Amino acid sequence: MQPKLVETNTGKIRQVCIDCGEPFDRDPGEVEARRGTGLPVSPRCPGCRITRRDERNASVFESLRSGDLGNVRATVVGPDEGGERLYPADCSGCQRPIRLPFKPRLDRPVFCRFCLDARSGR
Repeated sequence: MQPKLVETNTGKIRQVCIDCGEPFDRDPGEVEARRGTGLPVSPRCPGCRITRRDERNASVFESLRSGDLGNVRATVVGPDEGGERLYPADCSGCQRPIRLPFKPRLDRPVFCRFCLDARSGR
């Protein structure tokens, strides 16, 4: 359970960040978006969430900046289920698993977004 701080002047209840200990107001839209999803509302203030997210994704960002995608963990892009049929394939450039909205042909290469962007010069 996340600690709460009651302001004596206003009686308003504020959340206390578990990382920095500073009180913060939670955005009502955030609570509403999480309702019914089973996902918990973050016990961190917005600033600490950004810092934590940046630390967690630092290796991916560095790989994207340097162009070395070999050490990025393979993730399959696309939903597991849904209205549109997706076909499994392997990227012809990096061999990562991908999902395509069309049935791939054996005589034509298919590329993940990273490899396609690299080939296009983006």
